[in-house]
Amino acid sequence: MSARFPLYLLLAVLLVSCDKRQDSGDAASSNDSKRSATHGVRPPHERTVRSPKELRESLGSAQKIESAEERDQALAEIALDAFESEPEIAAAAFKQMTTDSEARMPLIQQYAMLYVAQDPQKALTWADSLGSEKEIDAAKELIVHSLHEADLAGAAKHLAKAGLANAGPESPIMYVLERWTADAPADAAAWVVTFPASESRSVVVGNVASQWVVADPQAALSWLAELANPAVRNDASHAMAEALAKQPPAERETMLESADPAVRTELEEQVAQITHEPVVKTEPPPATEPDKANPPPAAEPENPEPSPP
Repeated sequence: MSARFPLYLLLAVLLVSCDKRQDSGDAASSNDSKRSATHGVRPPHERTVRSPKELRESLGSAQKIESAEERDQALAEIALDAFESEPEIAAAAFKQMTTDSEARMPLIQQYAMLYVAQDPQKALTWADSLGSEKEIDAAKELIVHSLHEADLAGAAKHLAKAGLANAGPESPIMYVLERWTADAPADAAAWVVTFPASESRSVVVGNVASQWVVADPQAALSWLAELANPAVRNDASHAMAEALAKQPPAERETMLESADPAVRTELEEQVAQITHEPVVKTEPPPATEPDKANPPPAAEPENPEPSPP
């Protein structure tokens, strides 16, 4: 965390979340006489400026605190005091806090907000580096919510500036693209097909196609039928077939009702290859040969001529 962020943005959340609650007036009185490095975060007006040496010494002392809760509170305070002046010490304190701890989670949320304001890719990449699924999900939920409020399309395009080389299933751009597809699939689809041919383009096209065909089959299948680029169409078709193969047969049949006949046949054949189910085709009834031995009787004329007397 080499970047220097405004300290006041971090201060509020730390003071709310990291201030340890005391059980009684006697306990609170006792704690007032001790350094808050082991008993919670000081109010802002009591905050002192510590030199790098003092911060390192405090970090060493905090590591020796036996109580995990008190140790995390002390580390949170060090992160606060060092965040602006000594970001490396702040980072070290943060990393030594207990994963999923009460004091660490608000710090994660605040760091996420600070990072996403600078660079969405940096924010999402940082979130992936956290210590547990709970922490990763908490950070990403906040980041994506912020991106959604701002502009998911803009966020996706911002992430793609460096190219799609790392557009894997867990990549930041895929995380944002999935949410853009959920909100505006036609826009997301129109955007991903503009990239030059590459394995990564195949990944993002397939991601949009498979997600869209489940959410809105009619619109997705119409888009597939109109795709002019054979390579893009092939990627989208395979992705849709894989998504359809995961659906129950009756549901799949309903999803394909609106498809162009050629598109439907194509997808049904691909699904059959994936599921090993036979392709059921509706054939017209065979024409019957006329029975020459017993020809049908001749039809009576509608207005027969009267017989002569």
